[in-house]
Amino acid sequence: KKKKYKIDYIPVQAFLQVALPSKICDNDINNIIRRFVMGFLSEYNAKLTSADNAVKCVKSGDWVEYTSNLGFPALCDAALAKRRDELRGVKIRGDLIFGPVQVIECDPDMEHFVYNTWHCSGYERRMCDKGRAFFEPMVFRNLAWYYKNFLTSDVCMVTVSGMDDEGYFYFGPSLGMSKCIADNSKIVIVEVNRNIPRIKGSEDARIHISEIDHIVETGDPQLFEMPNPAPTETDVKTANLLLPYIENGSCIQLGIGGMPNALGELIADSELKDLGMHTELCSDGYLAMFKAGKLTNAKKTLHPGKGVLGLAIGSHELNDWLN
Repeated sequence: KKKKYKIDYIPVQAFLQVALPSKICDNDINNIIRRFVMGFLSEYNAKLTSADNAVKCVKSGDWVEYTSNLGFPALCDAALAKRRDELRGVKIRGDLIFGPVQVIECDPDMEHFVYNTWHCSGYERRMCDKGRAFFEPMVFRNLAWYYKNFLTSDVCMVTVSGMDDEGYFYFGPSLGMSKCIADNSKIVIVEVNRNIPRIKGSEDARIHISEIDHIVETGDPQLFEMPNPAPTETDVKTANLLLPYIENGSCIQLGIGGMPNALGELIADSELKDLGMHTELCSDGYLAMFKAGKLTNAKKTLHPGKGVLGLAIGSHELNDWLN
């Protein structure tokens, strides 16, 4: 009672270890934890709103962020498209979004909305080919630096996991770029989908409720599932050429598509062991290696015992494994 402690949304248990007297019973600790959680729930309910109401903050000329892949805010996108005739020159940035994107679909002449992608999905590439969107080249590892030093972001909209007991929402498969975008944005709107996996790691993997302006409930629809294309004969031959260069304990970086998945399956059926994952993109090839006991991360010198990824695209089973 005599001391004041600054609480900066650190984990509850860590706070208790510092702030509480050494002699305190478990019931008291549980009561304090309940008060923390109830405080977060109260803030959650205060920020809870509809997508239509959340997107009212967007003004003509704003830069709006849709983040990446499963972070795509489908409800807010649809709500923003409904405001087409009220707005002009709103610029949107996305990345690997599977579509359809309603702000593109509703405005073929791009008078109201101009969509830009950092990296094309199949849908985004078709929109660029039709002159309905623009491609912005970038180096993925530098993206946070771009946002911090050069880019203006007015509103960030992103789909996240459900809130945990410490008031955090996780970015899931879009964790590699979402936090730097949210940190750079004046207003942050999250769409909550409890099917988004909680992929833990650095602080950039999650966002605290205190950093969020509006919360939109989605009803938890099933996540987009990237179908795994059957490998072609060329994919299999290429994968077989690569396999002899992989040694026990190697750290593996795979992409996505027929050839990387074919290589993942070959590794899973091989005699290799104690492989590591340090990858920009995590796909089902890693899941195959893990299920076969090949992916242990035991021999890694950087983050030993941990698989590291920047984003994930694949099956529902892959998302369940990452959770």
